[in-house]
Amino acid sequence: MKTPNWMPPGTIHHRADVDGLRALAVLLVFVNHASEEWLPSGYVGVDVFFVISGFVVTASILRGAHGAGVPGILEFWRRRIIRIIPALFVFVALTSVFFAAFFSINTEPQYLATLRTGLASLFGLSNYFLIHTSNDYFLADSSVNIFLHTWSLGVEEQFYLISAPFIFILLWIFKGRVSVLMLVFFVVGGASLSAFLWTAVRDPTLAYYSIHTRFWEIAAGGCLALFVAKARPSKANGGYWVASIALVGLLAILVASLWPHQPDGFVGPIVLAVIGAVALIGAGSLAHNPISQLFSLTPVVAVGLLSYSIYLYHWPVLVFLRWNIGLGAVTTFVAFGVTLLLAWVSYRFVETLARRSKLPLFSRIVPMLAFALAIVGGGSILLAQHQGALHVGSAYAKNDWLPGKDFAYGGAGRLKASDCLLQNGASVRESVPKACIVERNVESNTSSVLLVGDSHAFSQFALIGDLGTKTSLRTAAYVHDGCSWTNPTTLSLVASCRAYLEALPSISERFLGQGDVLFVANFFDLQKPVSSIYQNRLRELAKIVEAKKGHIVIELPHIRSVVAGIHCVDHWFRRVRSECIQSLADVEANRQATVEHLRAFARDMGPVVQLWDPVLDLCKGSVCPVVDGVNPVLRDKNHLAAAASRRLRAPFQRLLEQLGQT
Repeated sequence: MKTPNWMPPGTIHHRADVDGLRALAVLLVFVNHASEEWLPSGYVGVDVFFVISGFVVTASILRGAHGAGVPGILEFWRRRIIRIIPALFVFVALTSVFFAAFFSINTEPQYLATLRTGLASLFGLSNYFLIHTSNDYFLADSSVNIFLHTWSLGVEEQFYLISAPFIFILLWIFKGRVSVLMLVFFVVGGASLSAFLWTAVRDPTLAYYSIHTRFWEIAAGGCLALFVAKARPSKANGGYWVASIALVGLLAILVASLWPHQPDGFVGPIVLAVIGAVALIGAGSLAHNPISQLFSLTPVVAVGLLSYSIYLYHWPVLVFLRWNIGLGAVTTFVAFGVTLLLAWVSYRFVETLARRSKLPLFSRIVPMLAFALAIVGGGSILLAQHQGALHVGSAYAKNDWLPGKDFAYGGAGRLKASDCLLQNGASVRESVPKACIVERNVESNTSSVLLVGDSHAFSQFALIGDLGTKTSLRTAAYVHDGCSWTNPTTLSLVASCRAYLEALPSISERFLGQGDVLFVANFFDLQKPVSSIYQNRLRELAKIVEAKKGHIVIELPHIRSVVAGIHCVDHWFRRVRSECIQSLADVEANRQATVEHLRAFARDMGPVVQLWDPVLDLCKGSVCPVVDGVNPVLRDKNHLAAAASRRLRAPFQRLLEQLGQT
């Protein structure tokens, strides 16, 4: 292939040390995903991959590996497709079948979203699917999403499809003037970095998954490739200063991976890791140095060559072991061995064969896509439609955990999640919809209970439905999933959440009568004091309720678990671990500060505010099981299962009787 006349003579060829850096990146990710305690921010290995991708792709284009003009772009796409897509398709298809065997969609509804993530990954869109579902209650436990890690492949594929062709075009327009392309990379990358820093504070999910907030990392690698091509550095052995740059780069990546984990606090480690990757690759581009030589060792390069397949298979292996056997030092070592074996098989029999095949591109890809779509979209769902292939004979039922969105908790089509659980973007009414009110044919002066709040209020739909169908009470529920009462950032971004909270006073005013009860259930961050924002919202509602001589009942935080309840059911392939049972003393200690804040608030508000504590009714003596035999208490890590909510009807009814309800 003839090199276009605008290609700089100093462009970069294959780098063994860059392959070795891939090995480090994938190992950081593996250890972090195995245990955050071992490597709290090891996820920055993905950011190292982004820098490598920008560097390698830009360097490849500069040296004319694909040709120029439209044929060059098409050849670039062809090579990227062959490199990524066959292994991805096979991975998604095979993993979906395995997943469907061990995880039951029928009893674990959020797992259907897992398969949808797999479908999205086939088209390079899993990152945006995850953004869309980030606040979906039915995808509450993303740690079991075996395709969660494919978001980064989506970012890379979007770069290949949209951004990389512009490198060809700009080089062609400006006749190979690298400095112009560097300026473009710098401007666009700077805009992307600004968007990342701004969005990370306001919408961390969007900042983490989106291509426009991640492009700056790829641009950093691209700028480095352009700088190297323009500088035409010597590859002789470098002095101490080059080795120092490489060492600083390596240390920066390691320090970033050890950065203490903080919720939504990923900006610092990511920026540091990108700087480290640029320094490390840049030092190896300037001259040979001991660090680059270390990464060029044959065993390290071998792991780097397997890094793509290691990345594909490591997460589902860890997910399976974590939720069925448990991850410790021994099982993590086993997981790494299994991952290496699967990666080698994928590399040898999928990646390599796809590259060497003489068939036309579409003849290779289209049948594989059809196969993957058929497996994920059809076969795996059929496998798991009831209990999953290996759940046969299981004693637990879907409606004890989380009924479907169209399940009527109040009977006769009333109180369904599809009607009474608002999602982001929903239209908010000023009064409780009729479909969300449960009442028997009793006298008109029947007392009423209205449930409001977020997904923790939704967890009490079974309680409210039973109250309305089995007592003389008139009950209703109108809640907004993922709508924090305490976080002003969420409210500023989610219009429907803001509208819901603004409408609550008028909703309460219209529904509640004399002596009625407003039941509030929300998620509380046990690591933080009860915010003034939350208290002010309650004070506003208390004025309305107090005028009607009624009460506000606040549900105290109940059991929290490190293991999702659905994974504490004993099966032949799943052992019940100690994490599935907590002591009452530990539960009380974990929530003590929050409970004390709420009690102080209730004392300050007077009789209008009452606290309801469900913990003693959920626990058995001094222990608090996540699953009580076959009866679930929690369905995930902090939301009550429907069966547990039903069991709370009697104690909640006793509280209402004490408040004068009948």
